[in-house]
Amino acid sequence: MTHYEDEIAAAYTLINQGDMDKALEHALKAIGYEGKKAEAYALASQIYGMMDDSEKAVEHSKHAYELSPGDNNISLGYSLFLMEIGNFDEALLVTDGVLKRNDIPEAHHVRSNIFLNMGDEKKAMSEAHTAYKAGDAVEYKLNYAMILSEFGKIEDSIKILKELLKSDEKNFEALYVLYRNYLALGDVKNAIKHVKECMEVDDDPEVMSEFATLMEELDDSEFAEKYHRKAAEASGNDEDIMLDMAEFYLSHSKPDHSLAIAEGILKEEQTVDAMLIKGKSLQKMGKLEEAEKVFEETAENSDDDEARLDFAICLYENRKYDTAEKLFEELVAKEFQKDLSETYLDRIWWRKNRKKFNF
Repeated sequence: MTHYEDEIAAAYTLINQGDMDKALEHALKAIGYEGKKAEAYALASQIYGMMDDSEKAVEHSKHAYELSPGDNNISLGYSLFLMEIGNFDEALLVTDGVLKRNDIPEAHHVRSNIFLNMGDEKKAMSEAHTAYKAGDAVEYKLNYAMILSEFGKIEDSIKILKELLKSDEKNFEALYVLYRNYLALGDVKNAIKHVKECMEVDDDPEVMSEFATLMEELDDSEFAEKYHRKAAEASGNDEDIMLDMAEFYLSHSKPDHSLAIAEGILKEEQTVDAMLIKGKSLQKMGKLEEAEKVFEETAENSDDDEARLDFAICLYENRKYDTAEKLFEELVAKEFQKDLSETYLDRIWWRKNRKKFNF
């Protein structure tokens, strides 16, 4: 093999191993050896996309497209990158070129996603339906079902998904969309059936966390706690999932548990959300002075109105009405949680004026 082919092969191997930095090094070396071959640019754009570097992904995808404008895969890849940066008109023009050469279902599939991102319901659905009818690929069925669901055609979406699952019964995405569809219909029994099947196929922490929240709504705190814990473990203690679990403990009168979670997060990073959970936990534990300090520090350091609101409520609970009143008035002026702030202002007014009234 040539040096160019060696570098391309190494890049693909490293992508499969999940080492994007080294894969990119080899893709760029391939470009250095053969600067007029589209494959290396397309590969580099793919890697940049995986690394969330949209600018470089588009730049390299454009090079690949200019070098090989007749390659459908390269053209459609370029149109998707254009879509991601919001350049919808150019993305559609590129797909037009593909369709003029060959009316393939993949081009309609890509166009459906472009129109979906544009918020054009009619065209997104039409293109997804064309791809679904023209091609037998699972991704076309799934995409069509998801778009139907997105625009409220839940029953039609369920029909397509059930058709898909006849040939691919363990398709995680199809089972997940079915779960969400049944939930949207208020069919809790079928929603639980399909989310359970999801978790049997893949122990996805996000799905576990959603299931835990559903169990909360059904007042099953035992299952809710179990799946919050499973989600945290499966995610490697992802911050968002840990915060969801902390919120669960706060709402179930276990502030010591939520405090421990918040402090664990804060050891790694001083995030606003974790600070607010810490403050609320201390507040629930009756440690109002400590909670005040946390809320005040968070509000000052982050300029966060949610923190100001929590600080004001804590001050109110600690009967520091004058300071609380000032904060609530500032929030009303900003129209942040205006109704709630005005409710507290009414309470403060009554506390200050109740002796004037004889009942």
